[in-house]
Amino acid sequence: MLKSGTWYLLAVRDGVWRTYRISRVEEAEILEATFSRSAGFDLAAVWAETLRGFRARGAAEEVRVRLRPGASGLFWRMAAEHLSGEVANGVATLVFPSLPAAAAFVAGYVGEVEVLAPAALRTRLGEIGRALVQAYRGPRRGRGEAGPGLRGRGG
Repeated sequence: MLKSGTWYLLAVRDGVWRTYRISRVEEAEILEATFSRSAGFDLAAVWAETLRGFRARGAAEEVRVRLRPGASGLFWRMAAEHLSGEVANGVATLVFPSLPAAAAFVAGYVGEVEVLAPAALRTRLGEIGRALVQAYRGPRRGRGEAGPGLRGRGG
C-alpha cells in the first residue's frame, strides 16, 4: 500500500499483522506459495490499528502545522487519516510513520500549511525546496541532459 509517499507491505506473520516498509527490504525471494485475502479484510481498519501501534511504540513522527486561511478540501481529505486531535487556532498535529513520509506529504501542500515542528522536518523541506529550484531553474534541458546534481537517463 502507498501512504504519504511511502510504500508498505502488510502481512500476517505468526498470527500477527506486521508492517514492512518496502524501502527497507534488502532481499526478497519469489516462492511458489500463495495466499488468499480473507473475505472480511478491511484495509482501513488494519492501517488504523498499525498507526495506533506506531504511536504507542513512539515509532510515529508527530508534525505540528499551521493551516493557512483557505486550506483546500483536498488537503483536508488527504490529511484526515494523519490528524491527531482537534485543530485549534489553525494549528493541527499530524502523525506519520516517519519523517520522510511527513516530508513527502507536506511538500505537496506548501501553499496551504506551514510546518511548526519538528525542526528536522523544516530542514528537510528546505532541502527539497532548494533541490527543486536547482532542478527547474532556467529552460528545460534536452532529452538525456541532467541538471546539476541529477542523473541523466540518456537515450
